[in-house]
Order: sequence, then structure tokens, then C-alpha cells
Amino acid sequence: MVSTDHAPHTIEEKSKDVWTAPGGVPGVETRAGLLLDAVNSRLLSFERFIQLCCENPAKRFGLAKKGYIKQGFDADIAVVDMKKHHKIKSDDLYTKCGWSPFEGLKLKGCPVMTIADGRIVMEDGVVL
Repeated sequence: MVSTDHAPHTIEEKSKDVWTAPGGVPGVETRAGLLLDAVNSRLLSFERFIQLCCENPAKRFGLAKKGYIKQGFDADIAVVDMKKHHKIKSDDLYTKCGWSPFEGLKLKGCPVMTIADGRIVMEDGVVL
């Protein structure tokens, strides 16, 4: 599995000294793009990406009707464009903290649509 330490602390909160500043960084919105870029860079196979992000979490947490595209399973699907180039920009993120440690990083491959329970809930970076 691949998870993130999504700790959306603001820059002001993180600017304290190392002993009082909260730990962690925001990451939940950038995880998929970073991993898809790794697939495009041949550091990770697409099959392994699916195992790490879909199949293994469903197995680990006992989510019986998730993790696979199969008849009778929940229609929770991420549609990705493996050729789409994009740059991580804090202004495009929904996280409350307003920044990303990956600001300006150029990636190839990103989710373009999310379907949850058969309904489109995100399209082209916009939560519907």
C-alpha cells in the first residue's frame, strides 16, 4: 500500500522551531499524480500501481466490494490520463493549508475523473 501523511498545517504553523512545529506535510491530493509519473518514468508498473492503491488497501481493510472493477463491486473508479502533463500548483489544491512541498513539480499522468458509487464526483480537477 501507499499512503500519505496528509497533515495540512499552514506555513505559519510550520514556521515554528523544529520542537514546536507540527510534523508532516500535505500529500493526499498529490499522491496519485506522483505515482502515475513514476509509472511513466518506468519506476513502477501500472499493474503495481493498481495493487498498491486499489487492491491491497481493499484487502487490508476488508472492503469486500472495492479495489477491483468487477460485476457486483461498487462503481468507484478513477479515470487517469497517462499522457497529460501538469504542474503541481498550490492554488489548484483543495487542502486548507494552501501549500505543497511539491510546488512547481512537473508530472506526466494524472486523474481526470473520479466516479464514486456510479456518480462523477470530480472532473478535470474540479470537485463537483
